[in-house]
Order: sequence, then structure tokens, then C-alpha cells
Amino acid sequence: NAFAVDLAGSLRASTSALRAARDAVDGGGAKEVIIAAADARMAMPGDPAERTLGDAAAAMIIGKDNVIAEIMDIYSTTHEYIDVWRRPEDKYIQAADAKFTLDTGYTQFMAQAAKAILEKNNLKPDDIASVAAYSPDSRVLKSIAKSLKVAPEKCVNLLDSVGDSDAANALLALVWAIEKAKPDDLILALNHSSGADAVLLKVTDNISKWKSRKPID
Repeated sequence: NAFAVDLAGSLRASTSALRAARDAVDGGGAKEVIIAAADARMAMPGDPAERTLGDAAAAMIIGKDNVIAEIMDIYSTTHEYIDVWRRPEDKYIQAADAKFTLDTGYTQFMAQAAKAILEKNNLKPDDIASVAAYSPDSRVLKSIAKSLKVAPEKCVNLLDSVGDSDAANALLALVWAIEKAKPDDLILALNHSSGADAVLLKVTDNISKWKSRKPID
């Protein structure tokens, strides 16, 4: 299987970068890798997305020594699917039909990736302490939780405070989940765009000694 990746023009660039960093560290190509994701997109005036988009950035270091969360597994899928786009000459983003995006991208693709990674690791949805999933708004996040068969309160929701930060969205939610986690907690990070990424992490005892330099809240 080939790993299809876009580190610049995709909503799931952050989780793709996380996988590439993990592979580089595991393969001995690097001792540590810093990944960062940031986005600031504009919606057309009057578009509902104008109220929900938010500007944000997140970063983390991927390594092997003294980690606060261990990457247990990563599962990715690729589909020929376009939901949101912006050409180089465009000032504003454009989007496909909202229901099509919800039913296919946000729920179907991410649910498939989540189910696959849980089955591969002999886990059930109830085993997961928190879910850091991409979502454009709080209403869609509830639909995602339902498709994953997890309690809505387990899904990290920064949408009302930060908004939809697009490419930074899933990584920002993952950072928040790690900040709030306890040793041995399992965290499932999910991202979508032309397919989906599922990242399974286990929090280590080092979390008890770690303090975020700039907590999200």
C-alpha cells in the first residue's frame, strides 16, 4: 500500500506530517521531528462558514525518548474526493454540498478509519478516553461521535472557543486531549480530506511530570 500525502494543500496535512515524522524517527532518519500546522482561511461574505472559521496553529515534537504519549498505530485511507477547495487565484474557499460532505467525508471516511484501527488493535470504542476529530462545527461533531459509537463528551470540542481552524483543527484537538489526559489513557485522533487518518496514542507516566508552556485553556 502506498502512503498518499499532501503536506501543504490538504486539511489533513497535520496528521499526514505526524505519520511522516513517526516513520522518520522509527526508521532512524531523525532523532526528533517538529511538526506544525497553521491555517487562516476566509469564507465568502454571507457564507455560513464565515461565522465558524477560526485562525489557529499547533505544534508538537515526535521522538522516542521521554515521550508523554506513545503512537501505538496509524491507519490511513485515500479516496478521490473533494469537499472544500481554493485555487491559487481564489481569495475565498469553495465547498461542495454540505450533506454530501457530512455523510461521506466527516462520518463515513473517518468512521471507517476508526473502526479499522480499533479492530486491528483489539479495542472497542469504550476503551478510548478521548477522540480528537476534525469537525467544522459542534453540530457535525455530534454526528461524528454517533458514527464512531462514542459518547459525545469524549470528543474534543474547541469549535465554540477557537472555531474551525481547518488544517490545524485535528492537531490542536490532539494537543488539548494530551494536556487533559492521565497515564494509560488511549486517545484516538481522526482527520479527513480525500480519505482519512486515524492515529492511536497511549499516554505515558511522563504526562504527570509535564506541563504545557501555553495551555489551550
